Amino acid sequence: MPFVIKLEVFAHLRAIFKVPFVIKDLLLDNLAGLLSTAFRLQSDRSRWGRLMCEWDHVLTWGTQGNPSCPMTSVAAAYLIFRMQTGETFDAFSNRLAPLTADSERMPRLHVATYRALLQADTDRVREELGQRFRSKGLDDVRIFANIKRMPSSMPAGHLLFMFRLLYNGLPTSRRMRFMSGQQEKACCFCGAQQGDSQYHWAACPKLLNICGRVYDLGSEQCIVSEAAVMLQRDADGHELHRLVRFWFATWKIRNVLMLGLRHQDDNDLLHHFLCVTDDPWLIGHPEARSRADRRRSRVRPPQAMQDWHVYNSDGASRLQPDESRKGSFGAELSINGAVVAKICAFIGDCTNNVAEYRGILEALKHARNISPPRVCFRVDSKLVCEQLCARWACRSPDLIPLYESSLTEIGELKAMLGVENVRIEHVYREFNVGADSLANVAIDSYNPTTHRNGIVVNENWSPHVSV
Repeated sequence: MPFVIKLEVFAHLRAIFKVPFVIKDLLLDNLAGLLSTAFRLQSDRSRWGRLMCEWDHVLTWGTQGNPSCPMTSVAAAYLIFRMQTGETFDAFSNRLAPLTADSERMPRLHVATYRALLQADTDRVREELGQRFRSKGLDDVRIFANIKRMPSSMPAGHLLFMFRLLYNGLPTSRRMRFMSGQQEKACCFCGAQQGDSQYHWAACPKLLNICGRVYDLGSEQCIVSEAAVMLQRDADGHELHRLVRFWFATWKIRNVLMLGLRHQDDNDLLHHFLCVTDDPWLIGHPEARSRADRRRSRVRPPQAMQDWHVYNSDGASRLQPDESRKGSFGAELSINGAVVAKICAFIGDCTNNVAEYRGILEALKHARNISPPRVCFRVDSKLVCEQLCARWACRSPDLIPLYESSLTEIGELKAMLGVENVRIEHVYREFNVGADSLANVAIDSYNPTTHRNGIVVNENWSPHVSV
């Protein structure tokens, strides 16, 4: 794929690979600005007609050295918009009512037009990436499905690393020997000759041992296998998070080992892996006290709760190009760390707080029906947790009905199980990846013809589904 297309892909990393930053496509942004300006001028017919007459006599030089009228650019913009989105700009602008030609409304039309163009261009780039993956013998459908399941709490560096790995592979000495002319180096972990390759690492005995000790797994192969790292296995949000985090640590430690660092023994290497997997931002970054660093210093894992039924819930809401929102929620039940039931559902146009309340309300109703001995509800929304614990007031008209229903369910649970056996806790989103992944799957995979009542995933969530 040419380097120009490579640069173009970066404008779509947020939509395709969930990387949490935005790079604006200036070509599409200028096109959206031209179309929104033409829309404003068309509302003033007298001014539009006067400019038409004036522009007939004003010539500018085009790209081929031929004179062209500025109106040619407007006509070309209309044509490009129709080719990109499949509808005319007039139909698009009418659908965005009550947008008008008022100067205060112009930025909204500009932004909405840019989003529509970017979304259409994202579909094209996604198809080109799919062709690139298929040319390598990979299942592109499974890759994109696994990317959708990745939790949004994953660090941006991990997501960029996964994009780099899938797009071109890691620049190991085996891959770069054709460009550099140097011989392939030995594996810096086990010492195998010509083993400096991501394909050898999938079978490296020392890495298999380290992975098993880091994650306390019996079948380490599921994490470091070649099929797993290229996203050729179906996995949930938890497994994908561990997979990317371990391979990111492997690559970072490989780089410092190539620079001459040596470990005293396997325990020292294990300690290095634990440091990188737990604190990836400390590798290759100077010490700083930015807002993100201050937040990391506060993040603490939740307390392990033996023999408790623990419900994790989360909500999601995404703004669409037409200014509407797509909302969903996800919830899962775990006992002693093992997930035993899960559900996610699409709930339509709603805010993120409404989606959060719908998620915990579904968990509350499920708990009331199965009557566990002790139950804990964990959410990553500080607002929902503080309101349901009666520390914050709820005054939003959209949230009051859900707030009152949740309090009713909590009261019934406490009457059944006892006050000391019902807890509501706030957890950071890093420790709510399962519910977060389910909420994103509900938005990405919802199909009104196949998913009845909005339910996208329902695994062992009987006897109650209240969507």
